[in-house]
Parts: sequence; C-alpha cells; structure tokens
Amino acid sequence: VDFSALATDAPPECFTFYAAPEEVPAATLEQAAATCPINALAELYQNRARHVALVQRYGQNPAVARLPRDDYERHLESHRIYIALLELFAMHYDGDVSQLIEAMNSGYRTALGLAKLRLEGYEQRAQWLEWIKTLPQNGVRN
Repeated sequence: VDFSALATDAPPECFTFYAAPEEVPAATLEQAAATCPINALAELYQNRARHVALVQRYGQNPAVARLPRDDYERHLESHRIYIALLELFAMHYDGDVSQLIEAMNSGYRTALGLAKLRLEGYEQRAQWLEWIKTLPQNGVRN
C-alpha cells in the first residue's frame, strides 16, 4: 500500500498494516491510535485494538460467552478469519488509500458488532443486522 497520498509528518506506526493484528498487544495499537494525527488511521488502530481485546476476552475465558462450546468456537474463529482476510487483502490493495482505510474501518466495525452479538448469544440479532445491511440504501439497488 502506497501512503504517499497521505503526505504527513505522522509517526511511522501510523502506516503499519498487520496481517495478524492480534499478535500485537492492544496497548501498542491504542498507543498508535493516540499518536496518529490522521483520524481515519487512528480509528483503524482503535478498531484493531478492539479486535485484540475481543479475542483476548473470549479466547481466554470461554465462560464469558453465553453459548454452547461449539457455537462459541465457531463464531470466534470465523471472526478471527474475517479480520485476517481483511488485513491481508489490504496489503495488496492498489487503489486510493483513503478508500482502503474507510473500507477497513467499515469491515472492522461490522465484524466487531456481529462478533459481540454472536458471542453474547444474540445470533438472531446478528442475522437480522446482516440482512439489513444487504438491503438497498435510499432506494438505490446494488
């Protein structure tokens, strides 16, 4: 990814993409968000930190989830795979950097929201939210 379009004197941590963000401590990601003057990039680091916190919370303490063990593991792993794919595809993106960052933030927001609902036992709400997102917005068909 070419960040030259974001010509800024931001610290280098602002421009690091992670194929596996959960291997980085949440505190490191939060620090990068706090020092990044570019709002969209700061949000991306906050989203990454939220992902790490979610994986740590549910991965280290399965009793937190209100689900049978099989459902819990399936939902947590599908969330982790989705985030890994999001980060990996971003590494090979050739288009506009600002569009990439917005798409990543959107992907993180959606994935985190759905994962929290599913891991708390609200599968039907998560399915409803996914269905709503597929509907045409403002009468415009996709």
